[in-house]
Amino acid sequence: AAVEGGAAWIHVDMFDGVGVPSPDALTMGPKVVSCVRPFCGDAKIDVHLITTDPIRYLPSLAAHGADHVTVQWESLGGDADERNRQFASFSAEAGRVGVRPGVCVAVGTRVEEIENILDKGSTTLVNVLAVDMGFGGQPFQNDILPKLAWLKNKGVEYVQVDGGINAES
Repeated sequence: AAVEGGAAWIHVDMFDGVGVPSPDALTMGPKVVSCVRPFCGDAKIDVHLITTDPIRYLPSLAAHGADHVTVQWESLGGDADERNRQFASFSAEAGRVGVRPGVCVAVGTRVEEIENILDKGSTTLVNVLAVDMGFGGQPFQNDILPKLAWLKNKGVEYVQVDGGINAES
């Protein structure tokens, strides 16, 4: 229905139950992408990973038809410098297997932490969570709006907003 309605992207969450503080956060694996792909037409499939060791999933996600794979910044662990190093490895492996890398930042994370990877051109896709991770039905948090303005000023090609989206938000 989304594609028939004109959706250009399909967003698939893939959580391993470790990075999200919710007992409901264990989701489907890479095979769901190949199940969804036949119904997507020309729409891009973006998989949002909140997992330990996200690099290990890239070959399988590529083989199953993902176009973009977006890693949760905070799941990379360590400080911002360590996350930058880990994202560089993630980005390189994504390119090697034929998917485009993206990065997602949580509500409480300063978006400036990803400035280095944006300046290096390591990604053209940033997903901004508008709710706390792992709990459905939350309201949109307006305090993310300055992050969106900052990303627009940085010239990010694709900016996604994840969570709390409805007719009022």
